[in-house]
Amino acid sequence: MKNELKRYIKEINKGLHLPHKMKKRITTELLSEIYGRIDDGEELNSVLTSIGTPQELVEELEANYEHEYV
Repeated sequence: MKNELKRYIKEINKGLHLPHKMKKRITTELLSEIYGRIDDGEELNSVLTSIGTPQELVEELEANYEHEYV
């Protein structure tokens, strides 16, 4: 489980073209959501599937955070 989650987060961070500080904040929030859902009984694969692929998430995050660093 841990390796799969590490790869998922690494792919997201690699794809994001945002300042380091924003990447760190996004990673913290994302991990909090993922672990919270796992604590509530969801399986990791189910959580990641519902969040989307790393590429899908990167596109969504960059669109959402674009205004903060432009």
